[in-house]
Amino acid sequence: MTDIMPERPDPRAGNTSPPQNPAGNTGSANDPLAHLHKMSTTAGLGTTEYVAINPLAVAAFFLGLASSLALLDNTLLAVPVLALIIAIVALRQIFRSGGTQTGKALAIAGLLLGLLFAGVVGARSIVHEVRTRQDIEQINQLTDSFSQALNQGNADAAYKQFSGRFASMVSFPEFSGRFEQVKKVVKSMKSNRRIDFVIDESTGETVARGMAVTEFPNGADRLEVIYRKEPSGKWTFDKMQFFPEQPQQPPGQAKPAGGAK
Repeated sequence: MTDIMPERPDPRAGNTSPPQNPAGNTGSANDPLAHLHKMSTTAGLGTTEYVAINPLAVAAFFLGLASSLALLDNTLLAVPVLALIIAIVALRQIFRSGGTQTGKALAIAGLLLGLLFAGVVGARSIVHEVRTRQDIEQINQLTDSFSQALNQGNADAAYKQFSGRFASMVSFPEFSGRFEQVKKVVKSMKSNRRIDFVIDESTGETVARGMAVTEFPNGADRLEVIYRKEPSGKWTFDKMQFFPEQPQQPPGQAKPAGGAK
């Protein structure tokens, strides 16, 4: 039986066997790109070169600045409200963009400005509403006090409830004479609590216009009354139909046309 012996390499033929790969480098010899520098698969993402500013964030910022207009008129309160809405939407878009959008600082600034001016306008409106209710309550008490003075026939107390401007136009004797006539026909007076407030441009004082429900022996009617808030904060009557500021002189005392001879 013939033994099969392995062939010996021909020493004249050179070494034709493939080179052996060192441990841990399997397959690198066959990869033509193995010598190149490997880059991260996330390179370029999230850098400022590729990030866009969210347009709603810019709009929210400028609307936040424009929210100061609400201080001029309460009807412009819609501006800070719109700034708040757009700022919230912008922040949500930026959060969901995965780092591809920026402008968070602008959106937050618009949000804070909108909150600031909306809060100022809201607080001012609340204070105004509270003061208005207090003024209406004082006017209601003033009318009730005048009604009591009529029932008691106290002309002095009633005269003190009128403004200084009225007192400069109508003296107490003139007022007292008219008061005696009014108390005979007026049973009571009460404010209907529907008051309109304005500012007297000549004095800067607050003036109010309202209607007083006046009860007569044969029925009730509404009487227009002008109120004035004195510098001390006290509400007074400024004009009332019962007491004209230039009362007519009694018959027989009127001056003849052309003056006295």
